[in-house]
Amino acid sequence: MIMNQPTKALLRRTKAGLLAKPTALLLGLVASLAGCSDPPVDTNTPTPTGVIRGTVQYIGRRVDCSYENGVPVAVKGIVILTLIDDANPLPPEGTSTLPVDIKAIGGEDVFTDLANDCLPEAISPDAPNQVIIQRSYAFEWTKLPLGPAIDSSLGLPAEDFQVGYRVLATYDQEGDFNPLFNITQAPSAGDVAGGAIENPLATPAVFHVITFDSVSVAPLGQVREGVNISMGAVVMTDSPLMRITDGDLSSEQAWPGIAATRSTFPNIDFTMFGRVAATGDRVELDTTLAALNLADRFDMANPLKYAWYIEPLDVDRNGENVCSNPLGGDPDCHPLFGPMMNTPWNSPVVFLQRIQNAIETAVGVPSVAFIPAAGVEATNRRAQHPDITLRIAPLATLLTNPAVPECRMIYFADGSSNGATGIPAIRGGLPAGSSMECSEMPTGFYGTNVLAGFATQSAAQVGMTADTNVSNTGFTITGGQLASQLWTIPNVLGDWRQVGDTLVDGGTDLGTGTCLPPGSAVQTDPLCLTDQSLQGAFVVRDPTPASSVGRNDPNGPGATCGVYSFANDGWADDPANNDDYHDQCCAPIAHLCDVPLCDFVANGVTQTWSNAPEEMAMNVRSQPTAITGQVTVTIGGQTFTRDVPNCISFPMPSQCCQ
Repeated sequence: MIMNQPTKALLRRTKAGLLAKPTALLLGLVASLAGCSDPPVDTNTPTPTGVIRGTVQYIGRRVDCSYENGVPVAVKGIVILTLIDDANPLPPEGTSTLPVDIKAIGGEDVFTDLANDCLPEAISPDAPNQVIIQRSYAFEWTKLPLGPAIDSSLGLPAEDFQVGYRVLATYDQEGDFNPLFNITQAPSAGDVAGGAIENPLATPAVFHVITFDSVSVAPLGQVREGVNISMGAVVMTDSPLMRITDGDLSSEQAWPGIAATRSTFPNIDFTMFGRVAATGDRVELDTTLAALNLADRFDMANPLKYAWYIEPLDVDRNGENVCSNPLGGDPDCHPLFGPMMNTPWNSPVVFLQRIQNAIETAVGVPSVAFIPAAGVEATNRRAQHPDITLRIAPLATLLTNPAVPECRMIYFADGSSNGATGIPAIRGGLPAGSSMECSEMPTGFYGTNVLAGFATQSAAQVGMTADTNVSNTGFTITGGQLASQLWTIPNVLGDWRQVGDTLVDGGTDLGTGTCLPPGSAVQTDPLCLTDQSLQGAFVVRDPTPASSVGRNDPNGPGATCGVYSFANDGWADDPANNDDYHDQCCAPIAHLCDVPLCDFVANGVTQTWSNAPEEMAMNVRSQPTAITGQVTVTIGGQTFTRDVPNCISFPMPSQCCQ
C-alpha cells in the first residue's frame, strides 16, 4: 500500500492522547490471550518510554563563576537540552512553540576544574581573544515518548509509526534560565548554543534525528546510545524587549493581490525599550525587572546585543538564505510575502496566534495565526533600534489538526483578488493540501510571538558599519544562526498575579494576562506593565458586526466572495475526492459544524496603542462559556468522544461543514 503524505504526517505527528494509549493497547493484548484461570492483570503497567544516552561537548570561552576572596568557588551556569519534534520543529521551519521535553545539567558537573575552567574575575565576559576550552559530559535522558501504537487496520509498515526528535542545546552562562517564566526561557548574550548534528565539521550543519519506534514495537521501552551534542556557537544578542505601538486588523480587510505594493498591506509596529535607564519608558520596566530579580539579565544599553537584526534565514539549512523560487515552495521564502514580493524569511520571525480560552482548547477549536513579514519596508536597515515595521498579509491561517501541517486552511475576506495574481498564486508556498475559505478573519486578541537574535561561530561575523543606511546601531551580524530569543505579548510582566500586585477589596480584575485598572491595586505604584499584557496585544476587530461572515455562516447567508472563483482551489467543495483530507483535517472539527456563533461584544480592554476612534470600541466575538454536550468522532481510524461548546467564535470552514 502506498501511503499519501498527509497520512504519514498524521502518524508521525500524533501524540499520546490522540491515538490509543500504549498501556491500553498492552492490556488489551493481555486480555485477549488470558484464560479463565489466568492471574489478574496489573492495571498500573507503566507506559514504555525512550532513553537517550550520549555526550555533551562544550567548546567556548571559560565560564562565568562565583568568586570569594579572588578564588572561584562555584560555576554559575547550566546546560539546557531541549527536545524538539522533528515533524514540527520551532519557527520558522515549523510552527511549534513548545518543546517536547527539557533537561538541565548542572554546570558543576561539566566544569570540574574551577582553576582552569572559570573566567578570571578581572576579565570581562565580552573581552576579545578569550582562552577557549573544551569539556565533555556523559548524560542520560529518560522518560521520552515513543511513537504511537500501531493501527494494524491501516496496513502500514512499522516505520510509519516511529517518532523523530532533534536536540537543541544551550550553555546558560548566568544560570538564569527558568522554564516557568516565559521571559527567561530564551538564551541570552554570552550563552553558547548548539545541538545534536550529523557532522559538526560539515557545512551546512544538518540536525541528527533521533528515531524511536512505536510503543507496539518496543513494549519495554527503547534506548538510543552514542548521541553527541556539541555547543560552540556564541549567542551575540539579548531578547528583544519590546511593545506594540500599532497593532490591529479589520476582519474584513481584503487581500489586494500578489502585485500590490507594501503600503497596501496592514502594518504592525514594534518598539524596543530605550537604552537609557531611569528615563522615559524604562522607569516602570526597570522597577518591575528589579522586583523579579531580573535587572541584570538584559543589557539594553549595548547596541550590539540589543537591536533588531533583519537578516535572511537559511530555513532549510542548505547553506543558502536566498528566496530563489517563491512560487515553488522554497523554504527560504516567506510563505505569504515570498510569492508576493520575493521576500525571504527574515529575522525577526513573528507569529500572531489567536488567544483561546480553556473551553475552546478543550473542545478543539482550531488555532488561528497570522504570519507578518520583516524586511518588506523599502527603508529597512539590517540593524535597527528602537522601531521596526512588519507587514501583514490579511490571510488567517487555521490548523484544524495540530498533528498534520497539511490541514491548513486560509481564511480571506470578501473582495480579495483573484486570478493568476490573486490568492491561488500563494498556494506554492503553503503545505500541500492547504485550502482556501471565503470568510472574515476570526476576531479576538492575538498573542505576539517574536523570535529574534543571532548566534555566531566567530566574532568575525560581527561587523561595524558607518553607513546609517545599513545600520543605525553601528553594528551588523552576518552569517549567524537564529538564536530564537523569544519575546511574547502578553507575558508574565503583564499579569498582575505574576508580578505580585494585590487586588484591593472590591477592585476590578480584568482576568488572566491583564493588569489591574487604576484604583484596583493595593499598591500605589503597581508593578504590572499594561503594554506587556492583554491590553497591549494585537487585535482583529470587526468594523461591521452585522455583515455576513463566511460561506458557512450558520447565523446568516454568509459572504459570497464573488471576486474569487473557487474553481482555482483544488480542495474546496470537493469532499468526494479528498477522503484522506476529510478524515484527517475535517474529522477533528466535525463536532463544531452546527454550533452557533457567539455574540459580539465591544472590546472592554482599552489597548495601550489605541490611537484612532475605531480602535477605542473594537468589536470582537465572545468566547464559549460552557460545555453543552458530547459527540463521537472518528479521526485516523480511532474513535473519540468530543465535548461541544455552547457557541464558537468563528464559523468552521465550509470544506468540512457543508
